[in-house]
Amino acid sequence: ASNVSLAMFSTTLMHAAALRMPGIAILYPDSPMHERFKTERGGFIDEHPLVTLGAVAGPCNRDELVQNLRRAFSGELEQELKLAQATHLRTDGGNAERIARFARGLL
Repeated sequence: ASNVSLAMFSTTLMHAAALRMPGIAILYPDSPMHERFKTERGGFIDEHPLVTLGAVAGPCNRDELVQNLRRAFSGELEQELKLAQATHLRTDGGNAERIARFARGLL
């Protein structure tokens, strides 16, 4: 029941993307939380995976955050993210079957 979801790196961003609404990952590169994010992922991931996929926005500073919020309230950000969200977060009821097929393929 919101126009946009904001989080650093929580499941809130996954929910936003799955519901096809704009999400913004506030994880500025120079912040202590960015270092924590990298550490918790073994140093291998530098940005939130949904940002990498284009399913949520990932501003690098306060100015970009303000710009993303304006775009979210105007509907522009939602349109920009929607294709990536639909491509990478399929909510068609077939996820369990796809995972089972993948797992069988590994055997």
